[in-house]
Amino acid sequence: MPNYELIGKYLSNDCSQEERTFIEQWINESEENAAEFQRIKSIWIAAASKDSSSKARVWYAIQSEMNEPRTFQLKQIWKVAASILLIATIGLSYLYFNSDKTDSFLNDSTTVVHSKSAKKEIILPDGSLITLNKNSSIEYTSNFQSSRNIKLTGEAFFDVVRDENNPFIITTESLKVKVLGTSFDVNARSGKKASVHVKSGIVEVSNLSKSGSIKIEKNEQVVAVNDELVKDKMRNENAYAWNTGIITFNNDQLSDVINTLEETYEVEIELANSYLAQCTLTAKFENKTIDEIISLLKKTYHLSISNQNSKIIINGSSC
Repeated sequence: MPNYELIGKYLSNDCSQEERTFIEQWINESEENAAEFQRIKSIWIAAASKDSSSKARVWYAIQSEMNEPRTFQLKQIWKVAASILLIATIGLSYLYFNSDKTDSFLNDSTTVVHSKSAKKEIILPDGSLITLNKNSSIEYTSNFQSSRNIKLTGEAFFDVVRDENNPFIITTESLKVKVLGTSFDVNARSGKKASVHVKSGIVEVSNLSKSGSIKIEKNEQVVAVNDELVKDKMRNENAYAWNTGIITFNNDQLSDVINTLEETYEVEIELANSYLAQCTLTAKFENKTIDEIISLLKKTYHLSISNQNSKIIINGSSC
């Protein structure tokens, strides 16, 4: 019998900090666990809206609506939670899990989640969904549901649960992003111009080094240029390509195509012949690797491709 009651305590904000840590570890351990949590949460919300007078009746409704018996793999997580408690008692400040799984650092009440070589989905305590790009991380505290503050390093796509009384705030090295409920991408990678792209809703962006803010809506973007926030319309949705796997070009110059590929795949590409930059491309790529796209460009423009010190070198005559 699945331990629905513990998840119910989590959803109703009645659980202890240890139980909260346990549940969040379990959610973020695998996509299957995250999907199961979302399934239970949806039933919880629906049942609670029908009858909020009794927790017992809500849970009766939940268990009645769970058509398929499911078994939670919680035993292993309880061992992890117990290990965390043991380590905390002997004074260590963090617990590190290797490989590409979630890395959780328990320092007082702060949780840090890293994504290493692949993107990772995280469900926050309020139900908001974050997709971390590779080589990125977020930090949030144990009181997240009452103070929805996130620190982001790298890039992430956010799908934020709306809460009129509790804004969702993301802080990067140079930007502060404030929302009530929306979906958007924040790119704060080192060495890149910080940017925010909005897929739905309204986002307020401010520069940490200056006063004032800018509001952007669906299909708009803000880019930090020399400490100034520049607002513009999005020409396409390639800013989300790392997450969606879809890249679209519509009569784009090859120089712009190269910039998009470098940003999406985190590679370095050089056009050895500057005249190639004026060539144009109209194409749509879905779930293609960088090698597959480069191969297509090679055939289309009769190019030669080489690699030098991890850099892709493209050469050929002008169009």
